[in-house]
Amino acid sequence: MTLYIFRCRERPKKYGATRFETASNLPTDRCSGGWKFSERVELAVRGTLRFAVDTGTLRRQVQKNGWYVWDESPSDSLRSEPESKPLFRAQQRPPAEPETATMKVPGLPMTTMVPPTAAKVVPAPPVVPATNGLWPVCVSPDMLQRWPGILTFIYNRSKRTQ
Repeated sequence: MTLYIFRCRERPKKYGATRFETASNLPTDRCSGGWKFSERVELAVRGTLRFAVDTGTLRRQVQKNGWYVWDESPSDSLRSEPESKPLFRAQQRPPAEPETATMKVPGLPMTTMVPPTAAKVVPAPPVVPATNGLWPVCVSPDMLQRWPGILTFIYNRSKRTQ
C-alpha cells in the first residue's frame, strides 16, 4: 500500500498518513497550521516504518477512514490533548477506496498503419488580364474557352453602369 506521510506545520512531531498525495482528506482540525509533505512510503503487509506508529493500526485506519494521524511528541504534551477528537458528520470524510491488486492486461494486437498518401497539388490555371477601358478584369483561359464572348459582355455591362 502506497502512503503519503505529512507533517503538521504547527506541531512537527504530529504526522498524518493518507493514500492521497495532495493530503486533501487529512483533517484540518487536527493541524491548524496545515500539512506539509514529508515522504512517500510503501507499506508492506508485515512492513515497518521509521515512525513511532503501529503499522497494523496505521494500515487499518487508512483502509477504514482513508487517513490516520498520530503524534510523536513526548507523552507529557499528549496529556493536554486527547488522542482522537470526535468528528462531526460535516467533517467526516468518505472511506478510502479498497486497495485492488494490479493485474497485467494483455496488449491488443497492433494493426498495420499505412502512412497517408501525399495530397496532389494541382497548380491554379493562369489568369489572363484583360482591360475593358475602365477597370482591369481577370478572366481565366478556361472561361475564355467556355464563353468566348465574356470580354464583350463585361465591356458592355460596364458601359451600362457609367
